[in-house]
Amino acid sequence: MKKFLIFVLTPIFLLSLLLFFVFLGSTDALFIPNSGLEGTVKQLMEQGNHIACLNAKTKEISVPKDWSKPAKGKIVVSGKTCNSPTGCKILRCNGSNTDLQVNEHLKDICKTHPEDWVGCKNEDKQKKIDEDIKKNVEVEPGCQEIKNYTILSRSNDNKVIKEVSAADGSLPLGPVNVEIDDSYVVHVDYQYYLSQPGETTLVDLGSGEAITPGQEQTQQLGTVTFNFNEATDEGSITDCEIISWDPYGRVFDAVSLEPMSDVKVTLIDGKTKTPSVMKFNSNNDFTDPRGVFNIQVENEGQYGLDVVAPLTHLFSETPNINPKYINIYSDIYTKGKVFQEKQGVPTHHDIPLQPVGEPYYSAVAELIEGSLQVKGFSSFVNYSGKTTFPFAKVCLVGAVSGKTVGKCVNADKFGNYSINVDKKEIPFEFLEVGIYKVDLNDVTKVNSRESRLRDVGYEPFLSYIEGYAYDEKGNKLTNTTVNVKLGGSGKTFSTTATDTEGKFIIYKSDLPFINYHLEYVNVKGDAVEKTTSEFLADNRQYIKNEALDLVLGTKNSRPIVDITKDYNGRDSQGIAQKPMETNTDSSIGSNRLFLILLILFLLVVLVVALIFFIKKNRQSE
Repeated sequence: MKKFLIFVLTPIFLLSLLLFFVFLGSTDALFIPNSGLEGTVKQLMEQGNHIACLNAKTKEISVPKDWSKPAKGKIVVSGKTCNSPTGCKILRCNGSNTDLQVNEHLKDICKTHPEDWVGCKNEDKQKKIDEDIKKNVEVEPGCQEIKNYTILSRSNDNKVIKEVSAADGSLPLGPVNVEIDDSYVVHVDYQYYLSQPGETTLVDLGSGEAITPGQEQTQQLGTVTFNFNEATDEGSITDCEIISWDPYGRVFDAVSLEPMSDVKVTLIDGKTKTPSVMKFNSNNDFTDPRGVFNIQVENEGQYGLDVVAPLTHLFSETPNINPKYINIYSDIYTKGKVFQEKQGVPTHHDIPLQPVGEPYYSAVAELIEGSLQVKGFSSFVNYSGKTTFPFAKVCLVGAVSGKTVGKCVNADKFGNYSINVDKKEIPFEFLEVGIYKVDLNDVTKVNSRESRLRDVGYEPFLSYIEGYAYDEKGNKLTNTTVNVKLGGSGKTFSTTATDTEGKFIIYKSDLPFINYHLEYVNVKGDAVEKTTSEFLADNRQYIKNEALDLVLGTKNSRPIVDITKDYNGRDSQGIAQKPMETNTDSSIGSNRLFLILLILFLLVVLVVALIFFIKKNRQSE
């Protein structure tokens, strides 16, 4: 009996080992990334989810006396539908502090090319910039989940349906109409998104309700407004709206409407008619390249403004303003006016200066470097940022090919721009930002040369990564940790490792929908950072040989699926099988079916053999 069992079980054991290695050999070596972020933020930000922009409207806002502290506001977000039976999440993403970025940019100019800006020779202006840099709050770019909000009815009455807290879980199935109590930092851009599981199909992803000019001022808050991105070109889709709390004023030429830089504006006490005395803040400011000035008023009371106009202009009580100013400026302030400053509601004033002779046409259209953001959606990538010139024309240009990618757009009146590009149109190269100054009397006319920062732009946004890790000398990095790092904060989003040949794979579920880069760390802890364009350059030949499209996430024009999460209908490389191929002997499904039938056959043979042996053994007894 023992000899018989050994005779039967040994081949079954060997067969099991064979089947194990057959299954093991049916897939490439996979390195399953582990999340580098705690909680659900990583899950919400992954490209495997469906992300859609939400429309946002200001309901109310309360501004603190100290601008270094956040403002409290109520926002209503809507415009999309949660299609997931398991619920959806609301994300709020933010950029950096724009005012801080501008001031640091000006400081850099004065260090490297002081001849490019007259303000570099103005000691008072430089002192004010240093004060502003110290006062401004640096905000780390990134995204977070909104867990506390109120669900409103979809009717015009917007009645409260349900109060939701972190303990309640996800946003329920149905149209989104939610009121959020939130905090906002001055000079920082915010955007709201709906995030739902990847298995859900989002109809018309990214299409939002258009925002009409002036809609950003519908709230009854005087001059404190949220500034919504206004489209002036078909390609500037308003579905990814930029929201910013930015209580500032601008000085501009009354005829050309161009913003004027390096103009000193002083806060005047309404009673004494002399410069206001303040304890903690300066009572004056110099306009930056956007024509922007900021004066933080400490106490309530009556105030006025004084402007030190250049010799070419007059600060007048009755300026003759170009009627098209209304498209750009608001809350016009003229000489001699007095206004009431209330606690928590800083006032806003745009100041026209009357030209004595020729109008001012010296404003420069430049990119605010730290404002660049990129976000990947299911079928398109959204590129956004800020310029120093209202309605400037903005184009994305391939750094190598020199070709324009997507459609050129006009920024809004605050210089915000947003460009959506179909993933099928995105090349494997760095995208530079071309900015063109326009005629503010007719924004379709470009009236000056292009301004482009050659080293500033957008890295290729990849939906899938496959290739080899190389160091700076071109050597393959074997058995090396690979970190996906968030572009703004530098936090680790996910982690994987290279194999013994230096190869690694990262699926879209382990890549964020915001900009990122790679970091290679060897066993000694030495780190090498690689941008996505550098990764593509390192692996150009491999990507070509393997027929990979890392932007679309395809191989041989077929979508690559994360086989660590879903094996159904996939081949050994995670490629989605075509319907006509699912019944062929070469498919994984057919191989598995064959192996299952073989195992069943062997089991039947084993049972029959056992029955035969038992009967024969009884007969012999």
